[in-house]
Amino acid sequence: MLFLLTAPLAMANQWAGQSIQICDDGAEFAPLTYYKRDGGDKTKELIGSTVELIDLIFRKHNIRYQITLLPWKRCLHEVKYGKNFQLILNAVHTKERAENYLLTQPHFDSKKHYFYSKSKYPQGITINTNRDFEQYSLGGVRGYAQTVFGVEDGQVEFYTHSYGNLIEMMYLNRFDVFLAGEELYFWLRLTRPDLAVNNKLGYGAINYLPDTDYHMLISKGYSKAEELKELIDRELDLMRESGQLQGLKEKYFH
Repeated sequence: MLFLLTAPLAMANQWAGQSIQICDDGAEFAPLTYYKRDGGDKTKELIGSTVELIDLIFRKHNIRYQITLLPWKRCLHEVKYGKNFQLILNAVHTKERAENYLLTQPHFDSKKHYFYSKSKYPQGITINTNRDFEQYSLGGVRGYAQTVFGVEDGQVEFYTHSYGNLIEMMYLNRFDVFLAGEELYFWLRLTRPDLAVNNKLGYGAINYLPDTDYHMLISKGYSKAEELKELIDRELDLMRESGQLQGLKEKYFH
């Protein structure tokens, strides 16, 4: 998806000739970045709160860009070195990422949840502290940060390549619990409603932890990395103050 945009000459000077290649998770990250559906069928058009957000910022500053969805670990690798891709739209903060990328201010926040199979735990699961997770085996999507949930990567015993596969494996009793943000509900309704039919997916909010913030990651190998971070952060401040940022979340998160 390539956008060729025009803007006032004053802004064109700094970014003249600049074209930024953006990647994000190929499994889709609805409602932030995902393919538009037409009658339930996936189209080639990317939409979502962060897609619209970056379009508004880059359109304002005459920055050309293209968004490509890649396998998540490849996207992280590509942007780390910055040759083919320079920006990731949605990622949580980790110590490793802070070392390898420039992180923008957060543009989206999400309440943390835990998920389990109701067929295995018909009475439900109650989590009041992270110590409660020690009695359950944990699953996760490979490459997704687990430390934001207060658990170490080593505590996760089973990994898959996508949330869809993860939930399928949980229903097969390969593990007990997995952790994700509240945006997973939207993702399920859009892409895999079969995984939640008959009320078989149990869940609960992790209320003792703060919400998860999502940032954009900028390659330190990009020659204008610092300028790009400054620009995006400045625009996020303006959009937050005006209420536009919250409006984007409400538009897509329903």
